[in-house]
Amino acid sequence: MAAPSRTAAEPARQTRLPYAGLDVAWSPFPEGQLAVASAEHFGLRGKGALTVHSSKTLDAVARFDMPVGAFCVAWSEAHAAQLACGLSDGSVRLLDLREPRATLAAWPHAADRAGGMPGAVHALTWSPTARTRLASAGADGALSVWQVDVDSPLARIAAAGGRTDSRAGFCAGPSRSGPASDLWSAQWHPVTADVLACAGVEGCLAVWDLRCSGDDRPAVAVAAGAETLSVSWAPFSPATIIAGCTDHEVKVFDMRRPAGPVAAGVGHSLAVMSVAASPWRSGSVLSSSYDTSVAVWELSPLSFGGAWTEQRWRHHHEFASSVAWSCVERGAAASVGWDGVLAVLRVDRP
Repeated sequence: MAAPSRTAAEPARQTRLPYAGLDVAWSPFPEGQLAVASAEHFGLRGKGALTVHSSKTLDAVARFDMPVGAFCVAWSEAHAAQLACGLSDGSVRLLDLREPRATLAAWPHAADRAGGMPGAVHALTWSPTARTRLASAGADGALSVWQVDVDSPLARIAAAGGRTDSRAGFCAGPSRSGPASDLWSAQWHPVTADVLACAGVEGCLAVWDLRCSGDDRPAVAVAAGAETLSVSWAPFSPATIIAGCTDHEVKVFDMRRPAGPVAAGVGHSLAVMSVAASPWRSGSVLSSSYDTSVAVWELSPLSFGGAWTEQRWRHHHEFASSVAWSCVERGAAASVGWDGVLAVLRVDRP
């Protein structure tokens, strides 16, 4: 693959967060707001906060203080004022901007881990099609799916603990006999309501179909070849998943051909913490890394047949932990980092 060409990036607008930033999400509604989950001491111990910011001024318009670290956040797809927050104690809280001192609902993502310590919730994803469904992924290696409007669990999937063979490019799926391993990321399919993808420590990227309720194996599973920290469906290519991995690579998977990645390229000098496929332009991918940088890659064509063109930002001074696109404002993106900085970016070709 040809080396990526680089273009100058417009400086990011920034503001300070209460604690280390761990996750960022744009509202899917026209209000132009961002939500950030942050945690004291980088989430290792201490308190947390969920803050909501205006995308124009970056001022905080709401703040929810948490007794433990706030690890992840997802906006409701049905109610503009509601969002969910995943915490380090293994719980998920449903919040409303109109009631900043109240929690609308709270659910346990999973039972305690061995030894009595609860596993953290690492990822939340709200379905864009079945808009009352919320899924959580956590340190217990499980996916939990919630029917938010009736405050009821819909499904629980023991998704981690898979056996992988990177030489064959195949992942056998979850193993009931071994201990669960952390899931780092999950995302609902952009079109099909019952399908979601997840990945984690095992390096097994799996796609689950809730319609196959009797199966204890994923519909599709593939070995990523390394621990996978983030997954993102490509909205313009519904069978394609982008993954960010600890081997510094951004990888492309076609789930119709689950023999391994169809393409891969070194996107950063350290592990890729977060990836997000653009909702505006096919082949445009946002990424962030332990190397503290944020980048936009033009994967043209999506199969990596040509060179990447790139914008890169280095406004973070600690790990750049999460990135997200606005699905309302074209060209707007955001990042957060362990340095307690929220930044809004302007992408030339989103």
